[in-house]
Amino acid sequence: MRKYLLSVLFFFAFTCVALGQTTLPNMGMNEWAMDTSGYYEEPTGGVWTTANKVCLLNPAVFKVTTFKTTDANSGAYAARIVTDTVGLEGPDLLLTGTLATGTFDEHAFPPENLKMGMPFTGRPTRFKTWFKYLSVNHDSCDMWCMLTKWNPEKMGRDTIGMAWYTDSVLVSQYTLLDTLITYYSEENPDSIALVYAPSAAGDLFLGQHGSTLFVDDITLEYSNGFNMVLMPELDVTCYPNPANQIIRFEMSEEVKDVQMQVFDAEGKIMSSLFFSGRIVSVDLKGYADGTYYYYLNKGLTPLNSGTFLKSGH
Repeated sequence: MRKYLLSVLFFFAFTCVALGQTTLPNMGMNEWAMDTSGYYEEPTGGVWTTANKVCLLNPAVFKVTTFKTTDANSGAYAARIVTDTVGLEGPDLLLTGTLATGTFDEHAFPPENLKMGMPFTGRPTRFKTWFKYLSVNHDSCDMWCMLTKWNPEKMGRDTIGMAWYTDSVLVSQYTLLDTLITYYSEENPDSIALVYAPSAAGDLFLGQHGSTLFVDDITLEYSNGFNMVLMPELDVTCYPNPANQIIRFEMSEEVKDVQMQVFDAEGKIMSSLFFSGRIVSVDLKGYADGTYYYYLNKGLTPLNSGTFLKSGH
């Protein structure tokens, strides 16, 4: 599938974003909510969108193609994405299921109805996903991660880094997709786009009815071996950022006996402490200026992760 996936009645385009982050919610595909129409469910968190909204145009014609499933690699649910056909008389018109970061407006016309990309400022080295793929007649799935940055001179987006996987191989058991991200620029991105589809040629309305892709447990790995938690169990705000002497981390809810670890760019542990409550502070005395990674966990359960800057100015 091409960098821009065209499913029935819509295109993908990138959205210009002003703020950045290094974690995204619900990358474990565990949280889903019913649309107000009652026709379909989608992953929650404000990150994911699917081709499901096209059914709002006419649910008797356009089918739901992305579902939650208990057939998961871990946790309660995973995403199941299928290739189907439109319910019209005559030759079959392919409806390729799609799961991607972004937003979709079924009332807008292509290419303005779906914008893909979420704020993101990290430079991970590897893109990982646990997946299964049930290919029909040698159909190929498509999974990719693209990091971009808005270029005001071009009035468009520059591709900073890219990881892309497509294959027709049948994968009947959950398997780890582990792909290297190739970088084309030394700049930091401001946006990340993740896309999953069971038919790689869906933009040409080509594929096979019944091809199914299962997606679960997405992570990004950095060169120091630090894995960003892309399915955080709670929201975390760190401030000030950049920080000078003290940095504070505020949780979205009260926690108990949670471990906070801070790593430098080489993966060395700079701080490790247990705390309870909603706010924890870390003394940055002895920290050199630069980028640091934080990781929160409760026992073996990862809760959140991210980055912050230490600056003496």
